[in-house]
Amino acid sequence: ASSNTQSEFAAPSKPNYSKQQLVAAFEDNDLADIQYLIETLFKRPITPTNNATILYIYDTLGFSVDLFEYLVEYCVEMDKKNFRYMEAVAIAWYKDGIKTRNEAKEQSVIAKGISSVVFKALGIRRQMPTDAEMAFINTWSKDYGFSNDIIKKACDKAILAQPGSANFAYVNAILEKQIILPIERDKNKLMNWKDYYAYRNDILYCRKYGKNIFVRNI
Repeated sequence: ASSNTQSEFAAPSKPNYSKQQLVAAFEDNDLADIQYLIETLFKRPITPTNNATILYIYDTLGFSVDLFEYLVEYCVEMDKKNFRYMEAVAIAWYKDGIKTRNEAKEQSVIAKGISSVVFKALGIRRQMPTDAEMAFINTWSKDYGFSNDIIKKACDKAILAQPGSANFAYVNAILEKQIILPIERDKNKLMNWKDYYAYRNDILYCRKYGKNIFVRNI
C-alpha cells in the first residue's frame, strides 16, 4: 500500500491513438469488458475519445482489470460518472504507486474518514468532498501524515477563529503552521520556522530522502 514516505511516479502522457489502434485494441476481451462496465454504470454511450481514455488507463498506466473495475465503481460511488474525473483519479493512483484494488480501497477509506471528520466539525452537510477538498485531504494524509485527531483539532481552531465561515483552506493554513522539520546534521534538534515556500521545499526534501516530518501539538 502507499505510504506517506512513498515517492511519487510521474504519469506518462496520453498517446494520440489512431482510429485503427483503438479498433484493434478493443478486440481484447478485457478491454471490451471494461468498456461494457463503464457504459452500464455511467449510463452513457462510449465515444472514441472515451475509448482513448480507457486504453490509456489500461495500457499506458498499466491498470489491471480488477483495479480498473474498482476505479469505475469508485467514480460511481463518488457520483462522478464522467471520464475526466476517472482519468484524474487514475493518474493520482498511478502517481501514488497504487497497483491493486485493496490499495485503492485503503486510500479511499482514509480519505472518507478524514472528510467525515472535517465535514462534521465544520458543519458541512454534503457526503462527498469536491476535487479541491480531496486535494487538501490527500496532502494532509499522505504528504504530512496528520492523524484524524490533529485534523479535528485544526477544524476546532478554525471554527473559533472564523465562526460560520471556516473552510478547508483555512484548516489547511492552520495545519501547515504545525510542521517542524529536522536538521539533517543533528536529528535531535528542530529547525527554526521558515516561510511557507521554504518549508514546503523542505517537506519535499524530507519525503525524497525518507526524513521524518515532526508535527507540533495544535
